[in-house]
Amino acid sequence: MKINDKNLSAFASSATPVDREGWLDMRVELGKNYQRRWFTLKGNLLFYFDKKGEKEPAEKEAKTILTDLNDVYQRTADMTGKTVSTVRRVVPEGDRNKGVFSTPGKNIKGRPKKQLDNFDLCAIRQNVKFFYTVRKQVPTLRNLLPVVREDLGYDGSREHLRKILIALGFKYKRCHSERTALIERPNIAAKRAAYLFK
Repeated sequence: MKINDKNLSAFASSATPVDREGWLDMRVELGKNYQRRWFTLKGNLLFYFDKKGEKEPAEKEAKTILTDLNDVYQRTADMTGKTVSTVRRVVPEGDRNKGVFSTPGKNIKGRPKKQLDNFDLCAIRQNVKFFYTVRKQVPTLRNLLPVVREDLGYDGSREHLRKILIALGFKYKRCHSERTALIERPNIAAKRAAYLFK
């Protein structure tokens, strides 16, 4: 079938099932503002409409085809508002990944965490207790981190220290001053006491 304006318009308004439809913000000319257009995809032909439910495509009203039908890259670039070079760069990635796109930087790993042995973990627990018994103040991550760095040579972050404290059995609990206090869970303290009194 030879495609001309008449056949194209008839196919756009025919009862042929629509593969996909929706709103697109389309840039008709480079450097111009975006125009909101309703689109329908039938087979491999994409039709633009000024409003949803219109029978005549916007290309028929303009009395010309807005983008050459054979130039798929330019037509896609016009629909998405991206440049042709961006479309050309994305297409091979879709072919390689079978249509599943990954976000860049998603698999970046953080710096390796220092593995602490039982001695270091016990020393961190003793530092928390030191704050309560000797210094008579509530240990926070802000004031506990410099002490742990000085005593153990710990080079991890504050968040890593928080995870270590939770793994050691400490938790944060709200106190009367609307702040949170670092306390040891009662079941762990009871188990330790039972072990020590055997």
